[in-house]
Amino acid sequence: MKKRLAIILICILLIILIIVLPSKNYNINTTTEINNVVIRENSIKDNSLQENTENKAVYINDIKAKYFFATGKITEIEDDVINFTETDGENYKIKISNDMDLINARTEEIINGVSSIEAGDVIDLHKSKEKIVIGIAKNLSGEDLKRELLVNLSLKDPKLDRQQITGIEKINIINKEKAIITIVFSDIYGNYFNNTEEFKEDVIVNSSTEIHSKSGLAYNVETLNNAIDGFVTIVLDRKTIDDEKPIVIYYGQSDT
Repeated sequence: MKKRLAIILICILLIILIIVLPSKNYNINTTTEINNVVIRENSIKDNSLQENTENKAVYINDIKAKYFFATGKITEIEDDVINFTETDGENYKIKISNDMDLINARTEEIINGVSSIEAGDVIDLHKSKEKIVIGIAKNLSGEDLKRELLVNLSLKDPKLDRQQITGIEKINIINKEKAIITIVFSDIYGNYFNNTEEFKEDVIVNSSTEIHSKSGLAYNVETLNNAIDGFVTIVLDRKTIDDEKPIVIYYGQSDT
C-alpha cells in the first residue's frame, strides 16, 4: 500500500512540473494584423513589447468617427504615409490619397503630393463627414511668415482655423467713411516652432466694410470705438494685402 501511494504521489508531482515549467521559462508571442495595424500579443513578462503596443501610431485612415481633429509635428514620411506626434505625445499616421485636400495650412494653397513635405513641418488635420483636410505649415519667420498670415486673413471661408488677431493697438477714425486700425497678429502654429513673433499692420476700414459687433454698438466707421473689448475677426481684401495699408472687407467684434 505504501509503495502504491508513493508511485501516485510521484506521478502527481511529474504532472505538476510538466504544466508549470513551460509557463515559467518561455514567452509565447503571436502577431495579428487588423486594419493595417499590427497587434502583438505577448506574455506579461515582456514589458518592452507592451510599451511599444501602447505607443503605437493610430492609423487615421481607419478611424470611423465622422469628425476628428489633430495637430502635431511631422516625424517621418514614408512614400505617401505621414507620421506625426501631438504635443501630448500621441502618435498618428495617415496615408495621403487623392480624395483628401492637401493644402498650405496658412494660405490654403494646394500642395501637389508629399515631395515638398519634410520632417519638422506641422500638420493640421481636420476630418469631417465630407472629407479630410490636411494643412501643412512650414517653419517660417519674419516677412515670409507675415505674408502667409496676411493671406490667411484674406480667406473668407477658411477650411482650417483662422490666424489669430491678438489685439487692436489703435483705432484712428479719419472721417465717417474711413478709419485706420493697427492690428496685432501672430501664427497659431508658432508654439510648434518656438516662434513667438507678433506682427503689426495698419489696415483701412471704410464705408464698404461690413462691420458687426455682438452688442450692436459698432455698426459703421464712426462707431468702431464703441466695441473694443473681446475677440476681433478681420477679413482683408485679397487684392490689397500687398498694399501699404490693406483694406478690410469684414470687421467683427465679439464684445466680451
